[in-house]
Amino acid sequence: MKNKELWKPTRFIVDENNNLQVNPATLGTGSDLTRTYHLHNINRLIKTYIKGKLLDLGCGYVPFYEFYKNLITDSVCMDWANSYHQNPFIDVYHDINKPFPLPDNEFDSILCTGVLEHIYKPHDLFKECHRILKQNGNLLITSVLSYCEHEPPFDYFRNTQYFLQRIASELDFEVVELITIGDGLFVMADISEKILASTPYKDDKHLKNLNNLLKFLIEKYTDNGIPLLENFPKGHLTVLRKK
Repeated sequence: MKNKELWKPTRFIVDENNNLQVNPATLGTGSDLTRTYHLHNINRLIKTYIKGKLLDLGCGYVPFYEFYKNLITDSVCMDWANSYHQNPFIDVYHDINKPFPLPDNEFDSILCTGVLEHIYKPHDLFKECHRILKQNGNLLITSVLSYCEHEPPFDYFRNTQYFLQRIASELDFEVVELITIGDGLFVMADISEKILASTPYKDDKHLKNLNNLLKFLIEKYTDNGIPLLENFPKGHLTVLRKK
């Protein structure tokens, strides 16, 4: 990563125990529930599977850098030029929909978060990740299933766990972990939170009551391992290993 000395936390901060925490200064409106719910999983997965030479794919402003910097030996940050033309941390500007300008068998791990839904030909992205990973290298990728359209017009797909499993099978990846995030109740609460956060509804007492009720039910059921509509998750966290 270029210009490490200029890096500052954005979406996440790291606490004294080296665990990820939501950065309240940059938390988006209506995003508290979703981002907090992801943390305990992404925290463990990065610590477990990110190592050696890392490609931070679709890196943005490299929100996980402080967290993974002591887990790796080197990192390369790659992202679209048209999205981050003034980003000082990008090493390789590239359209991620196209073959990567990177050598075969180069990386021990790849981190790809918040990117997959913006890839018009996702099969090609997985194929390129497989090509540039070393044998037994890990790809940690996040994907959304129940989520609003965003970053128009570059928002194309929502991916199920069955798509991820089939991609892995076709490209000779081993599925090391495939974690579903949330359930139908969680999705309802996330939507109500976003509605509540948007004007002119942020002070509506009925929406506040609904949101509080949904969060109470999440604590009672979802957080205690009793999923409601488990086939309606928010998204997935997946670790694939090159065989």
